[in-house]
Amino acid sequence: MSTVGGTTLVHTGSHWGMYDVEVDNGRVVGVRAFAKDPQPSRMINTIPSAVHAACRIARPMVRQGWLEHGIRSNRAGRGVEPFVAVSWDEALDLIAAELRRVQETYGNEAIYASSGWASAGVFHNAPTQLYRFLNGFGGFVNQVTNYSFGAASVIVPHVVGTMEPVGGGVTAWPTIAKHTKLMVLFGGMAPKNAEVNMGGIGRHEARDWLAHVRQAGVASTGRFSIPTPSGLHTCAPTSWGRAMARPRTRPGPLPSHKSRRR
Repeated sequence: MSTVGGTTLVHTGSHWGMYDVEVDNGRVVGVRAFAKDPQPSRMINTIPSAVHAACRIARPMVRQGWLEHGIRSNRAGRGVEPFVAVSWDEALDLIAAELRRVQETYGNEAIYASSGWASAGVFHNAPTQLYRFLNGFGGFVNQVTNYSFGAASVIVPHVVGTMEPVGGGVTAWPTIAKHTKLMVLFGGMAPKNAEVNMGGIGRHEARDWLAHVRQAGVASTGRFSIPTPSGLHTCAPTSWGRAMARPRTRPGPLPSHKSRRR
């Protein structure tokens, strides 16, 4: 935290980059891009309006029926009853009591813990905090795959023998520039897609590297459209890959619905 010209600056970050937040009387009034980021994302400019948006939930909220009757509340009120704002102390007491009730009645096997991206960074990583807390409470039931690439984590190991293509390291830009002749892009490679990172990102360099690999003579194919019959979206890319691996073999037309159903 620092003060420049009467404005308090707080250095922080998110999924779309590092930045300095301008704070005036407890309100976020502006954002300054990280000085060492060559291509800061424009998404950081939405921070002030997002923090102070009227629709943002600023306090813990509890369903009215559950707040009044607890476990004996009418579950038909879910999605219908209003939510009531409570203090943080009251919310923590309610959660603690419910965790204790479930543990004593059903055991820790009845406590399921799951969380998505939440905040970027190491300490503010929501799953890390949640898992550590519930492990101190005796344990919990965790998820096997995830909501993001759950299908891939089950299928890919059976196809290629490992999860490396999904969760492993990707080919570095210098390697692509030096050793690649043709780069095939499914869906293209919009620079904006590289502005977001699960753990946060300090330097956005995708645009520079795209220009560099082009200057290095790397050809790319990503601006074409191939009509694909419904139901063939998985096997079609596999066929394309085989055709590219065997350039002397001329691929035939994609099968029609009629031929596929025989």
